[in-house]
Amino acid sequence: MGKTVPMDKRLLAITAGELPGVTVTSLCAELGISRKTYYEWRKRHDKEGPAGLEPRSRRPLSSPGQTPPWLEQYIVRLREQLPLDNGAQAIYFGLQRAGVEPLPHETDHSPGLSPQRAGRATATEAPAQLMASVRVRLAQRLLADRCHTLGAS
Repeated sequence: MGKTVPMDKRLLAITAGELPGVTVTSLCAELGISRKTYYEWRKRHDKEGPAGLEPRSRRPLSSPGQTPPWLEQYIVRLREQLPLDNGAQAIYFGLQRAGVEPLPHETDHSPGLSPQRAGRATATEAPAQLMASVRVRLAQRLLADRCHTLGAS
């Protein structure tokens, strides 16, 4: 992703680009922007004035495939209830048992189902997830110590 250029530099670029003897190529090289960016700024400035040079969000206006917030919260609660993180399939079957409609596809990579998210916690679930991982590690150590003691006898 490119860097954000301050508004005053954008306005300076548009103003300087219109001066006689200044080439767009040299101006863009000096400012560290592409010619395409310069011409996009210029087009927006011509159409909307200085307000057209304000940085714009790249977020789409809508996300029709986004998991609804209520379902996301339900999935997070379901993950907390599962004894082990068995991945998206266990969550899918939990949703199916609960009668949730419409069901996301079992390989859906929504925030609640994503295998990449399994090791990460949001700010609200971080303490609970941390405690759960500490309990698991403690249980593993106790089990390893017990097995080691049994093997030594």
